[in-house]
Amino acid sequence: MAALEWTRDNIERFGGDPENVTIFGESAGGFDVLSMMISPLAKGLYHKAIVQSGGIRIIPMDAAQNYRGEGAGHQLSAREFTNQLLVEEGLAIGPVDARGVQEMMSDEKIRDFLLGRSAESILAAQGAIRQEIGDANKTQEAPEPFVLWGATNQLSPTLLGDGYVLPKDLQIKELLADPERYNATPVMLGSNRDESKLFMMMEPHYTHRLFGVPVWTKNEEDYETATEYGSLFWKADAVDELAMMLTETQDEGVYAYRFDWDDLRSFITLDLRSLMGAAHALELPFVFGNLDLLDKALVLSDYQSARELSDRMMSYWSEFAHSGSPGRGKDGALLGWTEWKNDAGSAKLMLLDSSLDSGTQMVSSVVTYATIADKLIADDRLDTGARCRLARRMFDEGLSDRVCLAQ
Repeated sequence: MAALEWTRDNIERFGGDPENVTIFGESAGGFDVLSMMISPLAKGLYHKAIVQSGGIRIIPMDAAQNYRGEGAGHQLSAREFTNQLLVEEGLAIGPVDARGVQEMMSDEKIRDFLLGRSAESILAAQGAIRQEIGDANKTQEAPEPFVLWGATNQLSPTLLGDGYVLPKDLQIKELLADPERYNATPVMLGSNRDESKLFMMMEPHYTHRLFGVPVWTKNEEDYETATEYGSLFWKADAVDELAMMLTETQDEGVYAYRFDWDDLRSFITLDLRSLMGAAHALELPFVFGNLDLLDKALVLSDYQSARELSDRMMSYWSEFAHSGSPGRGKDGALLGWTEWKNDAGSAKLMLLDSSLDSGTQMVSSVVTYATIADKLIADDRLDTGARCRLARRMFDEGLSDRVCLAQ
């Protein structure tokens, strides 16, 4: 916000227009953009927003502040984190003792204690809690799809609903349902077809690794199932569900895309196209035009087709920043990118791929929590227990119960 305030006050001196500012970010940067959309402090500081592979979960303050086991207290709450620091510093011999020590300390003493810790000790304490959580979650079964911001598996509080920077006691869809509660501007939302593969490819259940680098795959069917559901949930959570809501509550245009490019090389033991596909963050070199990074890494199968796709994406992104609509790109020569419409059958999603595959096209495909649940129910690759566990991780009680009770 400070950077945007500076831009508003100074960018005109550099030839910029303080009334035409676009914010965009990928992954955690996408979280930031969505945070700006719902923060009352950001109103008027920007005029267009692009969210690449984002999403958002707002942690309630009681979850962030209370002990685990007390109501909604988070496993990495301030109280639990302070307990771990007290143990790490030798001031307590375990979590029970640490709680007793902490409760004898005044707020001022806790504040001074925390401010007196080094960066190294803070990171070590956080790492110890993460390790404890990971050990508790270990199972002999194949890992479930990796869902980055599922409420039940989020490892640490991130964005806090403090009632000042971010609204209190409300989640993103509740906020976007009321145009008075968020900053309405033209928005572009997108995801990559195989988001989860970037994370799941490092799981030992799915790949053999040499010096930490995957060298060949194993349990391929498990891998495809896991990454498919993780990526579908990402698209529903970060793109389609939000686009449907925004289209109903704002007049400004809503645009959506899915990045499908996967023209990657195969090596002796490793098929990168199968292992990575259109993985999380792979669109970034295309948006910024620095494909040389991929070329030098020897992973591009065809540089020219990748360059053509990159040029199209940069043209769409820059035209959106200029006018609020990606349209036909900055030169008006590309396929028209139309707004998201909630009516069935309309072309609402731009697929971004190279000419070696499907190319650039508008499609009507929509992924929602409900369609994922239906797919889970009908998926004979998973037994009832696996379907239910996965549903519990992704959905609220009503939808997960529907999956778990289905025969």
